[in-house]
Amino acid sequence: IARLDQRYWDAALIVGPTLTAAGLAGLALTLPFGNLPLIVIAATVTGSGYGVCWAFLGQRIMAGARPGEGDRAAASIATLEMTGVAVGAALAGVMGNAFGVDDAAESANLRAAAGLGHALFLPILLFAVAAAARMVRLGRPAG
Repeated sequence: IARLDQRYWDAALIVGPTLTAAGLAGLALTLPFGNLPLIVIAATVTGSGYGVCWAFLGQRIMAGARPGEGDRAAASIATLEMTGVAVGAALAGVMGNAFGVDDAAESANLRAAAGLGHALFLPILLFAVAAAARMVRLGRPAG
């Protein structure tokens, strides 16, 4: 991705969250059945989605900063990432509790909860795909 020609950066901003959503859907479908090769493929697609778009999202954030606010924009990238990780972990914990996942949970229940838990995050990723498409449609900030 580091050597991706600039004319493809906008596409990467849309392809990234789309891959992540597809991978998450794959995890939701494969985790309940425990098919390790398919789980690895779905997890790889999910991670690839992040990798495809993250740098270009950061560039877009920095390019959109007002003059003199570059430091704030740069700090917002890490803050956004850590907030997303924290909120995602908290929501996963809440869902696990709602599904009755604990030390005594049976493996079938754990697999079902893992599949449904991943599926419940799909609307967030579909929103991310729509937001990325809108960002690309609005064009690059001047600068």
